[in-house]
Amino acid sequence: MKKLLTFMLVCGSVLTCLTACGESGSDSKKSSDNSSSAAGYEDNDDADYSDSSKSKSNDSEVVEDENYITKSKITACDVSASSLSKACNAALTDFDASGIKVTGSGWIEFSDGQFENASAFGFENNSSNSKYDDLSSALSANVKNYFSDIDKCSGAVYIKDGACTAAVLKINNDPEYWGTYPSGHITEKGISEDDAKAAVAEFAQ
Repeated sequence: MKKLLTFMLVCGSVLTCLTACGESGSDSKKSSDNSSSAAGYEDNDDADYSDSSKSKSNDSEVVEDENYITKSKITACDVSASSLSKACNAALTDFDASGIKVTGSGWIEFSDGQFENASAFGFENNSSNSKYDDLSSALSANVKNYFSDIDKCSGAVYIKDGACTAAVLKINNDPEYWGTYPSGHITEKGISEDDAKAAVAEFAQ
């Protein structure tokens, strides 16, 4: 009888130990799973943050590229506007030397190499061999001799007392960008011709 009681006590102890070990293993597994899950969550956060940073960096680079392109194209238009003003002054000097007197002041529009709306100007032609009746036709025929790309542009020049003091233009195949003479007065694309004229208003009066 004593042996039987001893045997039962031993069995009970073994069962208790096995149960405790099983629960401990389960808890350990759950803890490990939770740790892995938490680690995975943190990894995903890091990935999302990295992707967001890359996206912001790419957006910044795109803006910088667009700003560079805009600045470059406006600068090119400024150079053309300067060339146009020099060409107009060269033609006006030729007119004066040949006996053509130009008076008055104002903007004269041009497109594809043809000047127009210069009727407000005085045009006294005392040249015996000149075929021009007004300033528009005279400029259309002569400015291209000094600025061959004028047929690729549109805009206006400001004439005062027989001299060109300001000019605005755009390139016909890239009309979002305007340039001016004097240069450096436009910084953004998409403006109107009136905006371009306003930018150099102090030189056109």
